[in-house]
Amino acid sequence: MKKLISLVLMLVAISHATAQAPTSTKVLSDFGNSSTPLRTEKQIVEDSTSNDVTPSDSSNYDVASPSLVADATNVYTFKLTTSITSGRYMIVASDKKNSISYAATSRDETDTYKKIRGTKVAIADDVISINNENLIFTIEGDNKNGFTIKQPNGLYWKNTKSDDTNISLEKNNQKKECLWDITSGNYLMTIKNKKTDCYIALYKNYFGAYLSNQKPMLFKETGTPSYELVNVSDVGYATLYYSDLALQVPDGVTAMTYAYDKGTQTLFKSKTYKKGSVIPKGVAVVLKAPEGNYTFMVSDKEGEAPEKTNLYGYDIEATTDVEGMSAYYMLSQDENNTSGSIGFYWGQDNGASFKSDKHKAFLALPELAAAKGFAFEDIVDGISDVSTAVNNPDAIYTLTGVRMSGKLPAGIYVSKGKKFIVK
Repeated sequence: MKKLISLVLMLVAISHATAQAPTSTKVLSDFGNSSTPLRTEKQIVEDSTSNDVTPSDSSNYDVASPSLVADATNVYTFKLTTSITSGRYMIVASDKKNSISYAATSRDETDTYKKIRGTKVAIADDVISINNENLIFTIEGDNKNGFTIKQPNGLYWKNTKSDDTNISLEKNNQKKECLWDITSGNYLMTIKNKKTDCYIALYKNYFGAYLSNQKPMLFKETGTPSYELVNVSDVGYATLYYSDLALQVPDGVTAMTYAYDKGTQTLFKSKTYKKGSVIPKGVAVVLKAPEGNYTFMVSDKEGEAPEKTNLYGYDIEATTDVEGMSAYYMLSQDENNTSGSIGFYWGQDNGASFKSDKHKAFLALPELAAAKGFAFEDIVDGISDVSTAVNNPDAIYTLTGVRMSGKLPAGIYVSKGKKFIVK
């Protein structure tokens, strides 16, 4: 009888603990929770990092388990396909000996090992559900001219020599070694390089380019998320980027792009998106809003892209590397965390490349500007606000409040409550 009573009490305790267990929902944030001290983006580690399956650790399955779903921004669903059209895919091959399926995993350009790592995935009724965007590739093209295979970090797969089993990465998708013939045979696909005639195949748990054809499978995305939830901390700013989603700006938020004027080495606001307007796919923006969580609905409209922007982003964590650009800046406060200093500052010394978080924006410039950073409060509202007048009859002040007189040196000044630039 005593054993029975003890068992009942134990079950009640377990039930109570389960009911009280906290739940969490991950949202995109540049600065973490507002209750934490202000930090730069490079000091932020996303709460769900420990849940991500790293490509190098093939001992874990990247499946949509309840714990992963609870912490993920999105869960993506892919279904086995027997035909090929442009879209988002997972490239999967099976190790028949061990009955394990591996998905090709996006590789960083700095990775010294030139094969494509495989991450274990679980297939149920020809469907795979994941929350790891490193496993998602964009395939574009047609059967006549060939297809390109693009990673989430914007780099394309290529194979350069018939005796080279490596899969290299390339920024320029116009090269022949970046083109692949993809043909179906039931549910198995042949993926052959148009230049080298080598096939994508799995060896152990790595994908490479081989003369023998071990056919992989393609799983095509069955749908896209309906919304994105973004957090703005108490500094009042955040950044946002999606290569494949056009997003509608919600109430209370203003989204902006910034461009660089090389003559004055300053930034100006090149485009503003207000409530109801659509941020196009592939446009990186800065968000300004009161502290809180905001829902950006996915839109089927294209939106209007800025004529010029120096903001960029990636769909996965990646090292900043933009063709023609040499200096990189992240959203942060100045090195002293001065109130009101929020803007773009070096992510590394002397504007060197840094690791940018997924779906975040960074600033890339063609040169190292004289300033280490650009505070938003010092940036003019648009190119139409820029004046190159040298003399102004009214009182003129620097951005730090110093009254000026005589011929003005190059820089940004304030007169009649408006900023203007002297070149």
